[in-house]
Amino acid sequence: MTPLGFEVGCEVVGVRLVPRRPVECQDDPYDRREDDVETRVRVRRRRDRRVVGYPCDARSELEDVLCRRPVVVHHVGMLGYLEDMGRREANGVDGLHRKSGSGRPRLLTDLDDTSLLKIVLRPATDFGFETDLWTIGRLHHVVQDKYDTVISHDTIWRRVRDAGLTYQKPERQYFQVDEEARQEWMRTEAPAIRRCVKNFKALLYFQDEANVSLTAFLGKTWAPRGKTPRQKVTGTRGGVAAMSAINGRGRLLFKLLDKRINSGDVIAFLGEMLRHHPKRHLVVVMDQAPPHTSHKTTDYIATQHRLHVHHLPKYSPDWNPDEKVWNHLKHQELKSHQAKNKDELRVLTHRKLEHMAKNPSLLRGIFFRCCVAEYFA
Repeated sequence: MTPLGFEVGCEVVGVRLVPRRPVECQDDPYDRREDDVETRVRVRRRRDRRVVGYPCDARSELEDVLCRRPVVVHHVGMLGYLEDMGRREANGVDGLHRKSGSGRPRLLTDLDDTSLLKIVLRPATDFGFETDLWTIGRLHHVVQDKYDTVISHDTIWRRVRDAGLTYQKPERQYFQVDEEARQEWMRTEAPAIRRCVKNFKALLYFQDEANVSLTAFLGKTWAPRGKTPRQKVTGTRGGVAAMSAINGRGRLLFKLLDKRINSGDVIAFLGEMLRHHPKRHLVVVMDQAPPHTSHKTTDYIATQHRLHVHHLPKYSPDWNPDEKVWNHLKHQELKSHQAKNKDELRVLTHRKLEHMAKNPSLLRGIFFRCCVAEYFA
């Protein structure tokens, strides 16, 4: 409660009732109102919040409190506050609740938020559709069929929003993923990584490769309805190979190549990481791509006493924070890029990655979007 008896929903700093000033002293447009008494009140509100408290002796207490920075408010507005206070005094907090408005009652009263969630959280294939994804049209069909009623698509939109649902793009999950192997990795390999980082006071990096294509991801823009805008892009095929490593402290190391990445490129990148941190042990976590698990790569790792490499479970890109780097690069930094050939794309990609590397707060946000990043924080 505030000094005036208000709860968090509204903070009253001060209120003072003062007599009207002479006309010649007025310098505020609100002072030109022909009222006998002005009410000066300073109220800071939080958006979309309602007053949930009031002073016990509202009128006398309001008159006694001095205002630090008064703002002129019409007395009619003050009467509204006093009416709210009277309802609170008569009926408690329940007196301030919004009353139900008039109008036609809902046609579908049996469909509450819980029932709607039970439908949406099940795959759409359970209801006879070809894929698991839900659309408003599919949900409209299922609700009408289940509750034997006729409702509009707008009603479904409104109910979906009221239930706290948002329209999202799902993440990929491979059919070949082995959940038992992933859980075993979390029980055995993940604690071993943490122990290694602690014992050697090492820096933990997650490493990955990607291909940046000349075919850009197109962003969205405003345009007249029914007139789809056009974006000029190159028709040349090709791309730039890239390698990077990210850690939770907001550091990003990267390298661009003009060819497909092989074991020699992986070894060269690991060597550059060691030279970048000449006095620190490095723990590098990467997937089980062939260049990472080849005999040539494993033999090199065995010769480096400051390098400790661990591998993620198969088909687990969602456990590699470095995947988020490429997602951000392609869908944000390089969105609708205008590179016409590989040389221009290489220069542009290098500039964007350098810009990202100089933004630790962005990189920390990217790193901790990964579902397992908190475990290694």
